[in-house]
Amino acid sequence: MAFIDWSDQFGTGIEMFDDHHRQLVNLINRLYEAIQAGTAANQFEQILNELSDYVLYHFNTEEHWMKSISYSDLAAHEQEHYRFVKRLLEIQRDYHEKKVVKPLEVVSFLKNWLANHIQVVDKQYVVAHAGRLPA
Repeated sequence: MAFIDWSDQFGTGIEMFDDHHRQLVNLINRLYEAIQAGTAANQFEQILNELSDYVLYHFNTEEHWMKSISYSDLAAHEQEHYRFVKRLLEIQRDYHEKKVVKPLEVVSFLKNWLANHIQVVDKQYVVAHAGRLPA
């Protein structure tokens, strides 16, 4: 059972970014499935690393596009990305240093952040720049 079901509410109408967001959803679901299967200890760090790498790729791609269209709220959007990456790196560091990391809290954080980010923050650039899709 998926932790996050992809639905139209997550769609931005920008195929490339929707594909990126689907991949992020898939990674969060994989992390949740590992927790449910009791294999999180073996896969948690690996999936977090994949998620971190993909998040950086997606954020860089998205920010590059926003720069190319002179998106007026770029700085605020970049700050949202920065705060998320900072938190994700803290989670990875804590796990690596064997500090207490609660996997269900991590996947809940990831799910809530991603859903809010897509539905609120990303939709702002969609509305502001309809018709100026990335190449």
